[in-house]
Amino acid sequence: LIKSIIPADSLNQIFGDPGSMKSFLAIDMTACIATGSSFYGMKTKQAPVIFIAGEGFNGLKMRFMAWSIKNQISLDDAPIYLSSVPVSIGNPESIEAALSVIDQITILNGTPALIVIDTVARNFGNGDENSTKDMNAFINGCDTIRAKYNCAVLLVHHSGHADKNRGRGAMALLAALDTAYKAYKDENDILRFECTKMKDGQKSKLAFTVHTVELGITDEEDEPLSSVALNRTEYEAPPKKGKQGRGKNQSLAITILNDLYQQHREHLESGGYDPDNAKVKESDWIDACYDTGIEQSSFRKLKQALILQEKINIENGYVFLGKK
Repeated sequence: LIKSIIPADSLNQIFGDPGSMKSFLAIDMTACIATGSSFYGMKTKQAPVIFIAGEGFNGLKMRFMAWSIKNQISLDDAPIYLSSVPVSIGNPESIEAALSVIDQITILNGTPALIVIDTVARNFGNGDENSTKDMNAFINGCDTIRAKYNCAVLLVHHSGHADKNRGRGAMALLAALDTAYKAYKDENDILRFECTKMKDGQKSKLAFTVHTVELGITDEEDEPLSSVALNRTEYEAPPKKGKQGRGKNQSLAITILNDLYQQHREHLESGGYDPDNAKVKESDWIDACYDTGIEQSSFRKLKQALILQEKINIENGYVFLGKK
């Protein structure tokens, strides 16, 4: 579908931490395929695209508007179909319901060549991402979609807790992928898009700068609205990192805490509650740290050091990210 990036009839993944612009990359690919535009110099095969977001429907539309303005290509008649509700991919009944809707689109507008699932967490259902059984059910759901339409499926996923070079959860997902891409921002705020798995072909590495795009519309208070779009820039080797201000285990513990916090926000949002009320139990954080191999004997000193550095604070059995 995108030369050297997304093969036809395949299972693909873009993963990264919150704020890594992974969804923007998926939107860029969607718009390029739907309009037959090149993806930063790489040819695409024009076809309909289904985008299953499950959240942030209005924000998603604004991101597509920004792409249209930046590239000066209208999306008014582009065959892009956005879902405003999630699909429990691991649930056969939920898959069947989704396929019936996609079938209607196919009859009217042609078979989709790409189906984007953003994010895996939002569309996973009630299972546990770390369970091989539940992850296999999710993979089977993806394969059901892919096989029916002979299409590519693109998963947008969060990075793992301890291993930032793969997506979160059971290893069964990594094994099932045809391609995997890591998205992250370096210390110069350059967005890096790097292939970590490619079954057939060479691994691509791209770099982008991020730019604000004024949308030409206002909100309810008459304030101008904007979004962002990507511009490709020359890829250079990432700058070497010097010594960090904290040890490896301290950095890992902070990363785990941030990931747990983001998961709690997602759970609250999916249940219709205010995500700003998300908080992490200290016991859950400690257990997650132990699970990654941090020794119990060293954890007490690690925790005290983070408190003294104001990296975290602990109140009433909950742990919060402090000043950075």
